[in-house]
Amino acid sequence: MVIQENLTDVDTVLPAFESVLEEEKYNSILGSFYVSILQLTNNDDIISQYDLNDLEKLYECLLGLYKTDLNLFIDSAYFQWNVLDNPDKAQKIIQTGVKVGEEKIAELITLLKEIDQNK
Repeated sequence: MVIQENLTDVDTVLPAFESVLEEEKYNSILGSFYVSILQLTNNDDIISQYDLNDLEKLYECLLGLYKTDLNLFIDSAYFQWNVLDNPDKAQKIIQTGVKVGEEKIAELITLLKEIDQNK
């Protein structure tokens, strides 16, 4: 999920967003957005609550839950590469994402052919 460039007051958004996460029982779709905005905060109180390994584990959990979310593969790979400085792990995530994408494209092509044949 790409964070909007005009999201300037992350430190105000985060507490409200955490409240929404609690109400929604930590909905994993919202979790993807949450891990992205956590990376933008400059608030030392918020930063001290999380270790980079926590964010890495959250990405891993989200990828386990949403195995076909290509945006999540992109975000996770960027995090590994840019934040954790782990290009090897980023490449593995990308390779898995590409494989998933290719499988989904194949499914779409098959469905399109079936539709065309049954017109």
